[in-house]
Amino acid sequence: MKVYMYSFFLSLLLLSCCKSEKSPYLILDPKEHVSEFISISEFVDTVMYIPLDTSMLIKGIGRHFLIDDDCMFFDTSEGILKYSRQGTFLQKIGRVGGAPQEYTNYRAIAMDKENERIYVYSLPRKLIVYNFDGEFLNFFSVELPDDGLYPIQMYYRNGLIYFFYRNCLGGETRKSLFWVITDTKGQMKTFSA
Repeated sequence: MKVYMYSFFLSLLLLSCCKSEKSPYLILDPKEHVSEFISISEFVDTVMYIPLDTSMLIKGIGRHFLIDDDCMFFDTSEGILKYSRQGTFLQKIGRVGGAPQEYTNYRAIAMDKENERIYVYSLPRKLIVYNFDGEFLNFFSVELPDDGLYPIQMYYRNGLIYFFYRNCLGGETRKSLFWVITDTKGQMKTFSA
């Protein structure tokens, strides 16, 4: 099917280059070229429905979540919650507050599966490290740009933490999306401006 879709778009490209006497525009009827049924297996390998247990009542799941081979971590209004792959609530990771081992309501999370670490970015510029069992390990100050914006996403890869921003300030002198890379202790390595 993917080959057919590729061929279809390639033929459209070639046809758009042809000169037509009838009309200056290429007119396509989508019913002639698109099938009624598209299998989800063409886009994903596995789909799982896991109902989360209701022993821990939460207002909703935030936009940050992490999935390991045998557990799932969700950023919620109650904090970071750990669930089994069957949807059973296991524990809360850290808690919301102002102490060094606590995080604020605004946070981004990243996972180091190999070393079983969860990195939590919290305002103001704090990187908190927990293990998968929820034990507080350390916290660091993070070197991030001082422009009043917060990272919208955060990822861990090969010993580095990638922070991604949406920047609406600075007009045309700043890109609309930029990033910062730090090590796991919050020291800046590189950034885009």
